[in-house]
Amino acid sequence: MSPFAQTDDRGDLITCVLGDPDSTKFAVHLVGAFRAAGWNLSGSGFNQAIFSGTPTGLIIKLHSQDSTPPGLQEFVMTLRESGIEPVGEIDTALPPDRFQIIVGGKPQA
Repeated sequence: MSPFAQTDDRGDLITCVLGDPDSTKFAVHLVGAFRAAGWNLSGSGFNQAIFSGTPTGLIIKLHSQDSTPPGLQEFVMTLRESGIEPVGEIDTALPPDRFQIIVGGKPQA
């Protein structure tokens, strides 16, 4: 992800489920990986939120189905190689050149 590092503050990049230790732990690991790649994630590097209905797995928010933010394909490929299949979600409030990550709860086996 280094070639796609964004030097402006991307403290909005990662959000986990408030009160879910698995979600928080995974978010902390993602923050470490993105920071190691040169991304600027301020503060703790992630946000916590309460969701209506508990999200599970990794959700990647995009502006539209046609959005291809820099680094997105590489990030998704890395997740898939690690056995994680992310789910996409559309949020037209996001700029087309950005994506966000929601770390949901651990999926049931």
